Order: sequence, then structure tokens, then C-alpha cells
Amino acid sequence: MCAFDEHELQDLFSTFSCRDESIANFLKRQAIEFEKASKSRTYLFIDDQSEKGIAGFFSVAISNLYIPEVTTDGLPVSSINNRKKLDGYRGKRKGAVQTNFPVYLIGQLARNSKYPAACLSGKTLLDSAAGVIQDAVQLVGGRLMLVECTEDLVPFYERYGFKRQNFHVDADSFREESLIQMIKQINNHICFDS
Repeated sequence: MCAFDEHELQDLFSTFSCRDESIANFLKRQAIEFEKASKSRTYLFIDDQSEKGIAGFFSVAISNLYIPEVTTDGLPVSSINNRKKLDGYRGKRKGAVQTNFPVYLIGQLARNSKYPAACLSGKTLLDSAAGVIQDAVQLVGGRLMLVECTEDLVPFYERYGFKRQNFHVDADSFREESLIQMIKQINNHICFDS
């Protein structure tokens, strides 16, 4: 987004629409502010052939995956061994079950409704986001990628190795429905096979 000034970005953002209004709203209302505050980075796919509009975009941020120790019924959510696999080192810290795991969040990922998948596929967007994350992993390390999605997108992310978690993210001021958290362990090479 650094290649454009704020007014140019607002003009570009106005060309974007997709089936999920909350994602379009993020781009139009929050992306610039998140960029300024270093909360996330947003990457644009610009159509420089015709309208010079946004064909698609994704955003990446550092976040935290919280896995509660027990359910509201008092049952364990995840074993110590599973938590150790997520952490890569241990499942407990100072005798307490580890509940927080640092993640790279693919916060938004969308194609403009004007563009068919043949022009810009979800896989291309996801591979690009994974490439940005891989660059960050080479610099500072990291083990997990996280997406938060609606039920209809679960099969898409499962196809590329994301695993559904057993808890949801509550609705917020931009989204009326809760989201499903899905994680994927980061390997040395994280681009996705078809």
C-alpha cells in the first residue's frame, strides 16, 4: 500500500466489492488505519490492464491463538501433547497449561466480485499470503498460521491443510456471525499444492 497516497488508496478501495461485506468494509474503513498503527499489513492485487482497480487483497498480522484449558463443562480442550506440538517446545509453562500461542494471522483474504477465479484464484491469494508469512518466519521464526472464517469457507482452507479448532471467535461490530478458527503449522516451505 506504500506505493499510493491515502487519497489514491481511498479511490482504489471504492472499486472493491465482494460477497462478504465485512471484508470489503475492512478494506474501505480500517486497512489504512491498521497500516499506520502497524497492526497489520495489507497487500493489494492491482488490475493495471483495464480499470486500475483492486482485483484482490489480503492482510497479515501478528496475533495470539487462545486455547482455553477447559470447556465451560470443565472438560480439557486439548491435551498437553497437542499443546506441545503447537508450541514446538512444551505444553506447560511454569507448571501451568499453556493457553496462548503466537500466530501469523491471515486476517482478510478476498477477490473482487468483478474478477472470476480464473483471473485471480483464492489459492493465488493464499499462496501470496503464505509467501509473506514465510519471509517473516525466516527473519523471526514462528510456527503457526491462523485464519478465522465463516462455515462456508472451511472446505477451502481444509483443502490447503488448515485444521479446524473446536471453538469460535465471537461476532463483533463488523460481523454479525461468529468465526471458525483454523490453524496450519508452518513448515520450511508453506506454499499450497492444488
